[in-house]
Amino acid sequence: MTTPHDFALQLTWDLAQESRCCPPDDILFASARSEETRQHLDTCELCRQRLDEGPQEALDELTSILQAPDNLPLTLPAPGQIHAIRRQKSGWGPGTRYYRPPAVLVLETLGTTGVRVAQISGFEIFSWHHDLVLAGNIDGMVETWHTYPVATRDLGPCLENLGNDFLQTVLDQAALADAETRIPPAMVQLFRHMEMETALYFSMPAPWPWPGTRTSRQTGLAGNRKMRAP
Repeated sequence: MTTPHDFALQLTWDLAQESRCCPPDDILFASARSEETRQHLDTCELCRQRLDEGPQEALDELTSILQAPDNLPLTLPAPGQIHAIRRQKSGWGPGTRYYRPPAVLVLETLGTTGVRVAQISGFEIFSWHHDLVLAGNIDGMVETWHTYPVATRDLGPCLENLGNDFLQTVLDQAALADAETRIPPAMVQLFRHMEMETALYFSMPAPWPWPGTRTSRQTGLAGNRKMRAP
């Protein structure tokens, strides 16, 4: 029997997939449909439903809410700040998927051209161990188990600075996450797998070690593996 929680979980999972994996309305509803869009539609029931239902303003509002206004000044990112990866980095990628840029929390600088970040999500229904509710004015959670390098030039303006105390809490949880052995619920595994695929698309190649080993217990990925930038 389907419970109200199961129903909410499925609805949120569909929305999470659309916000991370599906093209925006201006691409999906373009009069001249690209080959990438046609291939995506062959595999995505959610977007076929969107075509039947018409443009979804709520979805585009959700995916743009963490994008900074164009008139905000660009500054060098610093630890403790929230930035969104620039819209210009979005695009088609592996698996007929359209990659939409996430917001991230800067954890540390990496030389002069990169930063290590933790990804941010607005889908708290999938929160589990080592997910922290954001402090400050932005709703959502920071995935302390999920850190990776990003090129400084790929970050937009600062959206908010959460301060050193919250940053230290995130860093402490990230260290604990590397030793996590508990197995997440099935839907959390699916969600975390999708989040890691997002990171692989937007991350930068790095000559320094990438902290953290993610195993099938933690993410649902097959076998033990270290994430590597594409």
